Amino acid sequence: MKNLKFFFNVNALMALLFLLSIGIMSCGDDDDLTILDGPSIELSPAQISLKPGQDGSVTVSGTATAGVKSLTQDGAALSVSQGANNFEVSATIAVGQEESTGVKNIVFEVTDIQGLTAEVTLAVNVVNFIIPTLSFLEGTGTEADVFVDDDYVLRVVFDFDSDAENLHLIVNQTVFEQDETEISSEDLDPVDLTDADSPYLFQYKIPEGTESQLISLGFSLEDGLGNTSEEPIIFTFNVYPDQPFTLTEGTFGGGTTTGMIITGSLRGQGNEVTLDASTKYLLDGEILVADGAKLIIPAGTHLYGKLLTDPDYSGLEIRDGGKIEINGTAENPVYMTAESELTGDPQLGDWQGFRIRGEGLGTNSGIVRYLIVAYGATREGGNNWAVRFDDLGSETIVEYLQIYKSNDIGIRVRGGDVNLKYLFVYKAQSSDAGIRMDNEWVGFGQFWFLYAEDGNAADHITIRGQADPIISNWTVIGSGETGRGMRQRDAGTMGRIFNCIVAETSNSYRVEEAPGEPVDFTNNPVVAHSYGFKTGNTGWHSTTSPFLDEPTLNNGHSNGVLFGIDRTSYLPSEATPAPYDVKTNENSWFDTVDFIGAFKDADSDWTSDWTKFD
Repeated sequence: MKNLKFFFNVNALMALLFLLSIGIMSCGDDDDLTILDGPSIELSPAQISLKPGQDGSVTVSGTATAGVKSLTQDGAALSVSQGANNFEVSATIAVGQEESTGVKNIVFEVTDIQGLTAEVTLAVNVVNFIIPTLSFLEGTGTEADVFVDDDYVLRVVFDFDSDAENLHLIVNQTVFEQDETEISSEDLDPVDLTDADSPYLFQYKIPEGTESQLISLGFSLEDGLGNTSEEPIIFTFNVYPDQPFTLTEGTFGGGTTTGMIITGSLRGQGNEVTLDASTKYLLDGEILVADGAKLIIPAGTHLYGKLLTDPDYSGLEIRDGGKIEINGTAENPVYMTAESELTGDPQLGDWQGFRIRGEGLGTNSGIVRYLIVAYGATREGGNNWAVRFDDLGSETIVEYLQIYKSNDIGIRVRGGDVNLKYLFVYKAQSSDAGIRMDNEWVGFGQFWFLYAEDGNAADHITIRGQADPIISNWTVIGSGETGRGMRQRDAGTMGRIFNCIVAETSNSYRVEEAPGEPVDFTNNPVVAHSYGFKTGNTGWHSTTSPFLDEPTLNNGHSNGVLFGIDRTSYLPSEATPAPYDVKTNENSWFDTVDFIGAFKDADSDWTSDWTKFD
């Protein structure tokens, strides 16, 4: 029994030694030690951006030499092959609709069979949706005069979130009577903009049966996630009756005058009409010169606007694409006035006036030279201007233009870059302005003269609506009452004014969008080398325009008369200070002068002989 017991002890010892030898041999191979390394894990992408209510995904991959036991996402199990040495799975990332914006962290963890772990954190940037945005291309405007069957193209600028997958332009068409009584309303077929380029050219044909009506198109956007643009943008068409342009002999002015009565619209490519200076003309309603047509008015021609009642009014309008040639001279200016002047009892606002709708920056709508417009700015319908230029381009020539006793705004310039030289606004009875610039007009002006109506306390010249003109050499003579010679206003409005004179106002210059410090001539609205005098206070508006006293601007003001200029004499009787060289420093369009204000002396009075005074 003792020998048998020893035999078993020896065998057990030999077995133990054999097992230890196997372990030592296996441990002796360095490469075999890697089976004890822990797992690894990585993400692709390493971070993502999602919006509330949106789902995304990431790829989770890694290795586990000892074999994968489990894989979790924020503690929740992901499906993975047990014991696998490599893994790659797709994980869904969900962001709740009410999730707050900011960074959300999600932890992924892998555990191997040995119990070793590895983890990685995904940063989810929660951002708001990009709400679809929509606007008309700059310079498009928001209204147009059209005829039935006209084809009209609107350029709409849009942006939307590409993750929304699709985008549609929703268009509502509403038709109104001229008094804005609604006739009908319907949604047009949606337009798929998903793969369209911005700006999108929306083509619209003016429907039949809408003569003398208003059509309002409301545009909005809707993306695939149900997001819509904040407010519809509206474009309005004023549909004119397609009346042919006619010249009919007749009498007007209470039977005092025989001449030609003009009605309708001049249309058609190459259709050109030249009036006869020896004939008097009555504008019976609104006379249009449409795209492709041209009206020529020779020197000495007289046109009379018929007195009509609201909402109808008489006037001459050159539409975008139409052309006008007004070829007046100092000896024989073209004269437009109210029919009532023929009867000897003209009233302010007895007719509308003259308007050109241009085609935008750098374009040419014709010539306006030596023109007088009297008694314009109708009292009806809110169209209260005597002359209006919309989006008129710099190739158009406008010089020697007088407005005589308008009911409201004398000249309104909206958009475009037309340049205006030798303007004279005489006794505009305006509650707004004698000359108003707005809607991003960026043209030049030189030699302007404004003489206010007695008792008129308006802002005689206004710059607003993001306009940014350069103007030199104006003279403004106020009524001696309250009011401002010039007022610049509205956020984004600029304008640089040089070599100007304002007299007989409460404030001569008011710049509300005042520049910061230091003042410079390039990046700020500036009034420089200009004077205000015989005013109700120190000249500048005390709270908004103190920078006008900046010495480098070379401005001056006084409560007394300077240069001999007041309401009884608009021509200086003594030399003015040296001007700023606007031609050299700003643009070669300007004339070089050696004086400030609109006139140097009586010999340089460009209003003499051809203009109309009381």
